[in-house]
Amino acid sequence: MFREVRRKNNKPGIYLISPATINENFFFNKFKNLISSGLIDIFQLRVKNYSDREIIDYSKKLLPICKNYNVVFILNDRPDLAKLIEADGVHLGRQDMSIKDAREILGRQKIIGSSCYNNISQSIKSEYLGANYIAYGAFFKT
Repeated sequence: MFREVRRKNNKPGIYLISPATINENFFFNKFKNLISSGLIDIFQLRVKNYSDREIIDYSKKLLPICKNYNVVFILNDRPDLAKLIEADGVHLGRQDMSIKDAREILGRQKIIGSSCYNNISQSIKSEYLGANYIAYGAFFKT
């Protein structure tokens, strides 16, 4: 199956999500510092209103850093681009492609996460459909 995320010291890790808008000078300078800290286990590139080309270009810069530090790279919303860039997986929301269709694109080896919007029924459904993890919602407004 997919690579299991386990910390060697069994302490909780951090699932880091990119800001919706990336200021390259700030973000790329801070990104490597965060990833190399050893505290981040999973990173999600979550840029909603960017072109496919921009998402691919950012991914090509970020993915090698994640791989170098054994951090799982998740792409938000786009199983097609996740497959193209060889991301570790994808995170899907309510308006995105179905888990079933994403699994057909990505195969069994990749991670699929599902937003459940604080809804227990949605989380059970997501698990049944094959999501590897679920997210209940943000602590703070994003």
